[in-house]
Amino acid sequence: MSQATATPQSLFDELGTAVDAVGAEQRAAGLATRSIKQASKLWALDLAIRCCDLTTLEGADTPG
Repeated sequence: MSQATATPQSLFDELGTAVDAVGAEQRAAGLATRSIKQASKLWALDLAIRCCDLTTLEGADTPG
């Protein structure tokens, strides 16, 4: 008994590429009107601050 090796591409080919355009548009429109909760805003702000390179902000980058 042989088994076919499933790859992401073969799975994609098997399932097809059909997209419900109306459903996708409705979902996108619904997401656009949702509010972002305070905890999520704080988490995103904290992440952005932690990603800042303090050396660059100080202007003390190593030349080159």
